[in-house]
Amino acid sequence: MGVRGLTAFMNEYGCFEDVTITNKRLIIDGNNLRFVLLQRRVNTYYGSDYDKYGDAVKAWFDRLIENGNSIILIFDGVAEDIKHKTAVAHVFVKVAKSYPSEKVAVIQTHFECDNVMANLAKKLNAPVMTNDSDFFVFNVDFFPLDSFDPDSLKCSKFDKKAFMKKV
Repeated sequence: MGVRGLTAFMNEYGCFEDVTITNKRLIIDGNNLRFVLLQRRVNTYYGSDYDKYGDAVKAWFDRLIENGNSIILIFDGVAEDIKHKTAVAHVFVKVAKSYPSEKVAVIQTHFECDNVMANLAKKLNAPVMTNDSDFFVFNVDFFPLDSFDPDSLKCSKFDKKAFMKKV
């Protein structure tokens, strides 16, 4: 869910460093990624084009994988009743599961997935990609999902040391 205004606060204080994402295992908030890609790629005003959305999801995964990254997508267990969101979820998961599990693994939790993501990130020494501002307080490497540029593979990484110096 996140803390309202925390990301804007962190952005204002410049608590990020630029990194290039290659040869990493990434823990990614599946629900968050699904909607980020939907907002960028699908015109929902005219009856969503799910083929284009599926292509965008595949291109996003391909770009990371072809640069030595592997992905662990974690979805929380919150149920969605809206037909449109269910169709989007179906397309997203179908594309994700089309990859070998060592390239894209899909995990579904029963409830909120933040603690699962943080624990797995610690265990695997892997960064978390999400827009959930709760991850500013977890002791894991945190890459805000909105900062990722698939063309350059550049992303912002929250810099805890820089933050501590400024507060």
